[in-house]
Amino acid sequence: MIYTLGEILLDIIIQDNNTTHAVAGGSVLNVSVTLVRKDVPVSIISETGDDKTSEFILNFLQENNINTSYITKYKNSKTPLALAFLDKEGKPSYTFYKSYPDKRILKKDMDFKSGDILLFASFYSVDTSIRPEVKKIITKAKKSGCLIMYDPNIRHSGHLQNPMVAENIIDNIKIADIIKGSDEDFLNIFGKGSTDFWFEKIKKINPAASIIITKGGKGSSALIENTVINTEAEKVDVKSTVGAGDAYSAGVISGIVKSSKEYKSFDINDWKKIIKEATEISAEVCGLNQNYINNPG
Repeated sequence: MIYTLGEILLDIIIQDNNTTHAVAGGSVLNVSVTLVRKDVPVSIISETGDDKTSEFILNFLQENNINTSYITKYKNSKTPLALAFLDKEGKPSYTFYKSYPDKRILKKDMDFKSGDILLFASFYSVDTSIRPEVKKIITKAKKSGCLIMYDPNIRHSGHLQNPMVAENIIDNIKIADIIKGSDEDFLNIFGKGSTDFWFEKIKKINPAASIIITKGGKGSSALIENTVINTEAEKVDVKSTVGAGDAYSAGVISGIVKSSKEYKSFDINDWKKIIKEATEISAEVCGLNQNYINNPG
C-alpha cells in the first residue's frame, strides 16, 4: 500500500486574471490522484473540516478510489483554501486560507507493513502546530519497514525563520530513504548554490538517501549512491505547473511499485527508467489545467 501524509485543500486557480477554476488539491492529494490513475492503490492521511469544501474533496477522492478512512474530519471547522495565481509561464504564486481547530489529531491506526511506501510533503510536515502528530506517523512507518519519501516543497525561505521549523526539515531529511525536491526548495533550505552543492549538503545529513532535484524546464538531476543522473525535461505546451512536482513524485513511486525488483537492488538503469517515467508524467500534468494526469477511464 502507498500512504500519503499531508495537507488537502481546495485549489482555486486564477489564470490571466479572468479565468478561474477550482480543483481538489494539496501536494499529497495531487500525488495520490495521479497514482491511482496509474493503477497504484493509495491511502491519504490528512484532515479536513465538515463544510461543503470538505464534502467536495472527499467525494472526489472516493470517486477516484482513494482510501479516505485515515482523514480526520473536524466538526464545525472549515477546510483550507488556496488561491493560485498563474503567471504567463503557468507558474503559481499562492495565498492560503486556513482555520484549523486548536486541537488537531491525526489518525494512527494504519497497519504499515514492510514494503509499503509513505510519502510526506510540504510545509505541513514541519509546521509546529501539527508536527508531533506527523512525527509519530513517520516514526511508526519507519519502524514498520516502510520506504520513506520526503518532498520538502518549501516555497518561501521565510518559513525557515522559525528555528524549530528549520530543525524539523533536517529531521525529515535524516529519516527519508528518498528525498525529492525542486531547485527552489533547496535554494530556500540551503541557500544559493548548484545542484552539486545541494547534493553535498543533503548527503552530509543523510549519506544513504537517494536524492532527486527537479529543475523545471531544465530537467532534473539525481544522485544515486555516487552516480549523478541528469535528465532533460520533456517539451510541452505549458498550461499550468501546479502539481507538476507532485506528478513527478507519483512517477517515482509508480516506477518503484511496478518494478520487478526490490528497491534495495535497484541499479542505475532501473533508476533511469523510473526518472524517465516521472519526467513524462510531470510533463503531462504541465499540459493540463488540473493538478494530476487525466483519468484513463
